[in-house]
Amino acid sequence: MTAYATIEQADLYHAARTSASAWSLVSNKEALLLVASDYIDVAYSFAGQKTDPMQQRQFPRNGSQEIPWQVMHAACVLALIGNEVDLMGNTERDEKRVTVGEITVEYDGSNTFSWGDGRNRYVDMLLRDLLASAN
Repeated sequence: MTAYATIEQADLYHAARTSASAWSLVSNKEALLLVASDYIDVAYSFAGQKTDPMQQRQFPRNGSQEIPWQVMHAACVLALIGNEVDLMGNTERDEKRVTVGEITVEYDGSNTFSWGDGRNRYVDMLLRDLLASAN
């Protein structure tokens, strides 16, 4: 399975942005791009139909063989985020309080995953014109 962006495309994307130094330190770029692509495929509902009903990825769509630039850019952004946050991680917390020796940590009870810094909103904005609800 291939990612929506190649390492070369991601390198060019980040080189032109303030994320260049952070991306240059990433050692597992290919794996992160694949996970970012997986995330896009499961997190969003896109307008139209897959070009080939048997294809694994959501793109290409509607008879095209091209991956839209918005999807490629979203994969680049999510790959860098995935270097910091497990995009596919389980957000459920089994315990509200954990004690190790004399140290006790109590969680706030929230199981809601949030990047909290607007990066997910940027990806949402990149993809909005391609979503099923946009039509």
